[in-house]
Amino acid sequence: MEHEIKVRTMSERKRRESGMVLIVAMVMLTVMGIAGVAALDTVSLDQQAAGYQSRKRVSFYAAEAGVAEGLATLRSNGTPTVTTTELGDSAAYPHGQPGYALAEGTTIEKLGSSSMNGMAMNIDQGGAATYQVDYWRFEIEGQDASGTTSKVEVAAGRFAGY
Repeated sequence: MEHEIKVRTMSERKRRESGMVLIVAMVMLTVMGIAGVAALDTVSLDQQAAGYQSRKRVSFYAAEAGVAEGLATLRSNGTPTVTTTELGDSAAYPHGQPGYALAEGTTIEKLGSSSMNGMAMNIDQGGAATYQVDYWRFEIEGQDASGTTSKVEVAAGRFAGY
């Protein structure tokens, strides 16, 4: 009889242990589930931040393209001009192309002219040659397809002669 009592005790102990394993397994699954949900939330926030940075970068590069146009026309004809333009291939931007324009409420403004002394050469001028530089200011706004904008303000000078 003693032998039977020990068998029952071992059997009861195994049942208690198997119940404990179930509880530990459930706690572990709950902890892993919470960690998984937290990881998904972090990934979602990272994707949102990366998307915002990408849109901001596209709008900034669009504004830079407008600055390049303004400086190129300043070099070629002495007055900067900027047209409203969309950039890129529409196939590459299926949700709308980025573009640039003069910033709303701004114009291309001539800041003035100033003289600048050149080299001290005596070629029928009795001294150093004097040159004139014209200064301009304009502000360009770049925009991506979602409406994110970036503004770049430029002050530039151009050698105008003497």
